[in-house]
Amino acid sequence: MRIGALIPDIKHKRNKRPKFVGRSMNYFGLQMVMNEIEKKFNLKVEFTTADDHNTFDIILVSLHSIEDVYNLIWTIDKHKCETRTNIWIAGGAAVCNIKPIASLFNFIAIGRGEKTILEIMDAVLTGRPPSNNHWFSHKFHLPHDAFSIRYADQLYPDRVGDRKETMYGCKYNCFYCRYRYSSLPPNKRPHDRETTMPGNEETFWELKVEAGKFQTTSLDGFTEYERYAVNKKISNSAIIAKFSSIPPQSKPISLKVYMIVGYPGTKAPLLDEWMALMAKLNESVQLNRIILKIYVTPFSAEPQTPMQWCPIQIKFDYNKFFRDLTHGKSLIYKGDRVECYIRPGINSPYTLLKRAIFNRGNTDSLELMRHLIHTPFHNSHNNTHALKLERLIQDYDISHYYRQYRIGDALPSSNISSWSDDSLIESQAARVHGSFGIGNSHATWF
Repeated sequence: MRIGALIPDIKHKRNKRPKFVGRSMNYFGLQMVMNEIEKKFNLKVEFTTADDHNTFDIILVSLHSIEDVYNLIWTIDKHKCETRTNIWIAGGAAVCNIKPIASLFNFIAIGRGEKTILEIMDAVLTGRPPSNNHWFSHKFHLPHDAFSIRYADQLYPDRVGDRKETMYGCKYNCFYCRYRYSSLPPNKRPHDRETTMPGNEETFWELKVEAGKFQTTSLDGFTEYERYAVNKKISNSAIIAKFSSIPPQSKPISLKVYMIVGYPGTKAPLLDEWMALMAKLNESVQLNRIILKIYVTPFSAEPQTPMQWCPIQIKFDYNKFFRDLTHGKSLIYKGDRVECYIRPGINSPYTLLKRAIFNRGNTDSLELMRHLIHTPFHNSHNNTHALKLERLIQDYDISHYYRQYRIGDALPSSNISSWSDDSLIESQAARVHGSFGIGNSHATWF
């Protein structure tokens, strides 16, 4: 038996292919699955492209991001893989809604894969039906059947290549974040209750800033009110205290900061408070030079979270807003000690909508995703994202992908449950809807 791990084709990115190929081969979850197959069945999983997929009995597909999903569809269609006779198995962090992709796979793992892959392999070899609802079988399930996310109760014990798992789950409860629900929080498992963030990325509370070291953190709101509304309780005074207490450093401190914009009920970011905060920080920091590089992400209503029913802002271009604000230079504040930049490349409303189509998609949404991938108008670099979005709104009724829903409404992803009780998620949803003043009705707000 030959098992291959698929390296998907990357549309429009031939010159960057080595980077994306390396990323596909380096997903830790995929490496865990490959390791388990080798240990249990003494089979070495080989990486392969779609050109050779028919030479394998089983193809593994890792869907780590929404981009991976669209790349996969492009790859399957380009190489006519739907006429295959071998078995395709999918899994990964992007599997939050199986309905748009259920027809593409024989099996789909939901949540952690190291145990699930062994169960799926057993089903392949014996033909036995699933004994739990942590994975989808095309033979035994329908896409709308009830499933639940599989969790691990400890960090993966094996070293995979040169890497060891150091983080799984987050102890904080930001209402927008799917990671809170796609993984088991440390305080809810019996083992490895203290974990660290991957690489140099730290939550703001644990961040220990050092000069000469590339570090990343997240604030996820330009105003204190926004941060508290989504349960990310970081006050302006806490930001001042964090940076003003850094010991003297011999080199400038450079920090990558993730920031979410476009929360429900908002459009253009309100930056007056942030600019005043930067000025106060500049006065407070006497011993160091600090450079903040803000990476802006438009809000997305993620499945399984308390904000899954919120509307999504697809008619405001944040990239253009910040480009116009900074006259294309990205600098928004410059003081004697503190500088703040908005990094270019913010996701466009069109890219945000493509994410929403998957997150809120049903089985028929696969055809719309294919339309975006293959139609010459949407496929052309000569058409801007703004034009593509305008054409898409003209040609299709797509409001159900971005509008507001009533709290508790069944969404296409609602048949996948997490560790959290539905009533708790709905009560948290009511809090955040109230904080942003959007009520609890079917609506759009632009």
